[in-house]
Amino acid sequence: GGSSGLGYSAAEASLESGAKVVIASSSQQRVDDAVKRLGGKNVVGKVVDLGGENVEQEVERVLKEIGNFDHLIYTAGESLPLNTKSFPDGTVQESKNFFKVRYWGAFITVQVAVKLGLLSKEGSIVLTNG
Repeated sequence: GGSSGLGYSAAEASLESGAKVVIASSSQQRVDDAVKRLGGKNVVGKVVDLGGENVEQEVERVLKEIGNFDHLIYTAGESLPLNTKSFPDGTVQESKNFFKVRYWGAFITVQVAVKLGLLSKEGSIVLTNG
């Protein structure tokens, strides 16, 4: 999400370029901390749980609160579970949980944004995985 790593760096660079930024994370504490570190001016934080049961409704709620926007940078998700254990020891459920946020979260976020018509015609979508 936007509270750390690549998402946070993208938010920081965007703010330095004069953009208004919305960051999101599944944790209110991480959102609050990141907004504070980013200076609080021209940045808003939103909590959205892409690993929960009602992902489409969560995403729609947050995107409607945000309104029209020019760029979407999707950086949500934890590290690949294979980083912490060897491939043979990983479980199918761990992989499903990983892809729920990394793949389906990205798919749903973009789908809802397009369906609601919130992305400007000159806008862009960036999806990361790492």
